[in-house]
Parts: sequence; structure tokens; C-alpha cells
Amino acid sequence: PEHSVANCNKGETLNKLGKFQLAIECFDKAIEVDPKDPDAYFHKGEALSALEEFEQAIKYYDEALKLDPQNLNILNGREKALRKLEESQNCPRSLAN
Repeated sequence: PEHSVANCNKGETLNKLGKFQLAIECFDKAIEVDPKDPDAYFHKGEALSALEEFEQAIKYYDEALKLDPQNLNILNGREKALRKLEESQNCPRSLAN
């Protein structure tokens, strides 16, 4: 579990630097080491949201919520991704650009 925290911390830093794909790799490692760490799932959801991969992000927020159902950060992240997904589905691509 110690390495899970290190991978999560590295991933969070990469998220802040806008290096979302590298961050996702760190969160994947963290999940592999400790699949019961809700933070790894949450932060992977954040990185996926930043890449506008909202459906995938919601799946990871859902996993995080299974482990920590009262966490407001996770709930808010999921809600934001869901709104963005709905917006992207309701807006024609030609108008979105």
C-alpha cells in the first residue's frame, strides 16, 4: 500500500502539470498495488475528465464511491463529469468547435 500512495502522489502532481496520460499510468499502478484505495480511482477519474473522456471518468468515480460513498470530492467530480458528458452529447460537433 505504501507504493500506492507514492504512485497516487506522483499522479496528482502530473495531473496538476497537465500531463494527464502519465498521471493515468501512475493511478493504474496505484490501483494495481492497492485496489481498495478510493483516491487512486478518484484521481484517475479527474485525469480522464481533463482529457474529456467523461464516460470512462464516471466509471472510475463510481469505483471510488463504492469504496468511499460519503466523499464529497468524488461525488462532485462524478456530477461534473456527468454534466459535461450530457453537454457533449447534446451539442453537435460542428457547433462545439
